Amino acid sequence: MKSWLVSTILALLCYGLWGFLPKLATQHLDPKNVIIYQGVGTALMTLVIPFLPGFKWQGYQPASFFSLLTGLVAVIGNLFLVMALSKGKASVVIPLTASYPIITLLLATIFLRETVSIRQKIGIAMALIAALLLGT
Repeated sequence: MKSWLVSTILALLCYGLWGFLPKLATQHLDPKNVIIYQGVGTALMTLVIPFLPGFKWQGYQPASFFSLLTGLVAVIGNLFLVMALSKGKASVVIPLTASYPIITLLLATIFLRETVSIRQKIGIAMALIAALLLGT
């Protein structure tokens, strides 16, 4: 088995739970409270990471700004996700928000000058069609 495959499968399982658990939480908590509890969970995991094998603190670097911005955008996105889950069906909200790679692809082509193949363009079109079908 390829070395990256185990991590990929574990990430898939975690993301599957990540999309499901907030729906359960919003049945009993306001979305803003759900985000606070998620933040506590994130902070607890952040305290564990330095003790994982292979961790080496790199200190502040100019690229650290992008990591900080990533955290900020993730929390804002999670707040909107939880707000959507509190009112909508998880079976629709999660697949729609899971279309986010389309945004990443567009940004990568514009700012990083990455190229998009015909096959990828077809995939994007199919993903957009799927999002439209899910959203209606």
